[in-house]
Amino acid sequence: MVVCPSCGEPGRPRTLDHYLPKDVFPELSVLLLNLTPMCDWCQGEKLTEYITEDGGKRYIHPYFDDVDRPLFSIEFTPPYATPSIEVSVKEDLPEELQLLVKHHLEGIDFLTRFKEYFKTRYISILRRANNCRQPGMRNFRTTLTLFLEMEQEKSINSWDSVLYRSILENDEIMEYLENGPLPANI
Repeated sequence: MVVCPSCGEPGRPRTLDHYLPKDVFPELSVLLLNLTPMCDWCQGEKLTEYITEDGGKRYIHPYFDDVDRPLFSIEFTPPYATPSIEVSVKEDLPEELQLLVKHHLEGIDFLTRFKEYFKTRYISILRRANNCRQPGMRNFRTTLTLFLEMEQEKSINSWDSVLYRSILENDEIMEYLENGPLPANI
């Protein structure tokens, strides 16, 4: 399975987007390095925007920007049976890349889409946490680490990679998933 290089959503990107819009830069319209794979949603959100109000770069370019490392994570707010989420840009990134990732995530409306995905995906995580508590089963941390390793082979910033890594990096939600009272109806 592949993921959209712009947002990390699972699935095959179905279009090539002109990173620099062909209406503004017609001379670059057929330049291969200006054509980037993108899912329909990201392309619809990006359209012809390419700079911020202050003239800065608005979107990550998957060929030229340093995207081969974790760029952002998910922050969880209790109750952990049904947490609310926000996205946060990794603080260990260079300042310029932090700002670019922030603009990029806002520009493609990442959080709106990820929240929908999270609603169903988190139920699976709760079920897995419950299953890992059964006798003879591998512990939850080990299981989630294995899931993360498999997902990172697809993309270090795929939605599942971001979610699993964010859970593993958060001691409070890990404590809940390993030892807390899980919902009875999962």
